Amino acid sequence: MLCIVAWRFVWCPIFFASFLAAGAAFSGIFNAFSDFEQFQFTRSHAPELGKATLHPNLYFSQDDVPLLRQRSTTSHNHVFKVIRAAVLTMLSSRPLYMPPAKHSEFTNNWNEIYGNNLPPLALYCLLYPEDTATLQFLFKFMDRMSEYPDWKVTSEPNEEVPTAHSLSGFATAFDFIYSFLDEQRRELYLKRIRSETEELYTMSEYRGWGKHFLQNHQTTNIVAILTGAIVLGAHDTKSMTWKQVSVNYMEKTMFLLNHVVDGSLDEGVAFGSYTAKSITQYVFLAQRHFNIDNTKNNWLRNHFWFYYATLLPGFQRTVGIGDSNYNWFYGPESQLVFLDSFVIKNGSGNWLAQQIRKHRPKDGPLGQSFAQRWATLHTEFIWYNAGLIPQPPVGNSQAKMHIFSDWGVVTYGAGLPMVQGNTFVSFKSGKLGGRAVFDIVHTKAYSWVDGWNSFNPGHEHPDQNSFTFAPNGQVFVSEALYGPK
Repeated sequence: MLCIVAWRFVWCPIFFASFLAAGAAFSGIFNAFSDFEQFQFTRSHAPELGKATLHPNLYFSQDDVPLLRQRSTTSHNHVFKVIRAAVLTMLSSRPLYMPPAKHSEFTNNWNEIYGNNLPPLALYCLLYPEDTATLQFLFKFMDRMSEYPDWKVTSEPNEEVPTAHSLSGFATAFDFIYSFLDEQRRELYLKRIRSETEELYTMSEYRGWGKHFLQNHQTTNIVAILTGAIVLGAHDTKSMTWKQVSVNYMEKTMFLLNHVVDGSLDEGVAFGSYTAKSITQYVFLAQRHFNIDNTKNNWLRNHFWFYYATLLPGFQRTVGIGDSNYNWFYGPESQLVFLDSFVIKNGSGNWLAQQIRKHRPKDGPLGQSFAQRWATLHTEFIWYNAGLIPQPPVGNSQAKMHIFSDWGVVTYGAGLPMVQGNTFVSFKSGKLGGRAVFDIVHTKAYSWVDGWNSFNPGHEHPDQNSFTFAPNGQVFVSEALYGPK
């Protein structure tokens, strides 16, 4: 199984440091702490520089590519068909999906769509190299992005999230198609990945997201730095620092998440999918590249229920507690197949991903957003384990109550088909940030947690006494979604 084998390719092993003293060699996003284990990279563990064979390496190796290609026509064909349909849509509407020729047009609007679309486009080219027209489209796509002076959004000058999407997507695509690039493009793209990774790392030293935990901007930006650093690892020793800081920061995130035993995220299902997208990517990359195993984390072990028990009858609409649209911003098929492959391993993740894709409308408010709908297709394909036969969780045929003890949410009747008699109810009356975070803040449990300053629940509503009611699966009482707090 490639999704299992991939975890065994470790290019940069690390070892535990013995509770490093406060302030030791770290600044910016990594505040030294005494009650948490840090991970220390050494120069001797760096991969040999300049080896072309190190690409692809981010999620899989060159040796895995033949098997991936074979699976695209067999066991993984249902995901590959979605990837191919996405690529055909991009090619048939080039002015809509190709980055604009003018930098001012690129920066005029929120532009994460370009970074989000690059990985599935590049994976398609790797899996189906005979399609030279798509490969040329991809070259032009990346050429334009590499030529822009920056990847920012003019109206959001202090917001690094769009840049993080561009960096993650661009670096991932570079890793996938490295063998197809001529030397000039390799140098051009590497230079851009290096400059954007360094700039985002520098920003982390004084932007708010560089000090926050369990928030979608934090995970998106830190994992972007890590992605850029891993891809650069074969070419630039400076990437060691960026990797070390990113890993230490994300390990603190996983340490905090281990307290959240119900698998929830306080900002709700929609923004939760934003955060979880990056967390699942981090957990995989940490295992593959640094031999760090987070798969026993309490939050990960119960995160399946955050998707299942918040799902109204019909598999299309979720509980909208917090800032939200009707369902998920990213995935959640990718997160679900990840959980099945590496955490729960019982077929329930594959089953729920299957139900969501089967019932998802193509358009309208319950459809996927234009900028985010293909962002996780590459990881869904890579992580999918066809050996886990899709099957619902035990007792799925009957309505049940589920209690999210940390989030303060109770649901009843989730994860069922849209048929007469399947009624859904939810209620919330919990602590701000969830019980674990609230208690950590107020008991000052850890020296490196600076009260509420260490968290930014920017998309959470207090939601005291929030109530939803969907008799026979039809929404009758709903939340405000992205309404006023």
